[in-house]
Amino acid sequence: MGESYTGPVFYVVHGPLFTHEKPETNALNEAVYIANMKKIRGALEKAGLMKIPVVYETGHFDRDKERLQKFVSGIKNKPRIIWVERPEGIRAALKENMVNPKRFVVAGHFRDICVHSGIIEIRNDFPDAEIYLLEGAFTAYFAPPGNRRYYRDELREIGVKFSKKLARKHFV
Repeated sequence: MGESYTGPVFYVVHGPLFTHEKPETNALNEAVYIANMKKIRGALEKAGLMKIPVVYETGHFDRDKERLQKFVSGIKNKPRIIWVERPEGIRAALKENMVNPKRFVVAGHFRDICVHSGIIEIRNDFPDAEIYLLEGAFTAYFAPPGNRRYYRDELREIGVKFSKKLARKHFV
């Protein structure tokens, strides 16, 4: 039986899945959506190059799996993608794939409550893991700034670190 992977994991919460379709909501500016899509794709490329597993959370499992395959089709070094439908399934999916991460790097395209609940679940399942939330174009928010501040403050209290850019230190 092989060894367990203990390095970092890239966790995408409802990331953008398609390139030439309009966003499914009018709440998100198209320019913000496209910038987010490019950042996520770039991060997936880096994860593939560095052999970092990607945990991809989606509530629409079958539909989104096909769309993600289309989304990453142009990436030369595709990352290993571990699918989870809900944050509650992360621990089991990682255990099944022999992954015991010491660091999570989180990004996506989501309503704030989704990333919040995902990070809380990670903190409960992996209390010693470092957690970085990538912001800037990596995170396309729906909630107004006042609500965002509430979520950020709560995440800071449980030790989540925030970063505007994806740096090498996140994936090493």
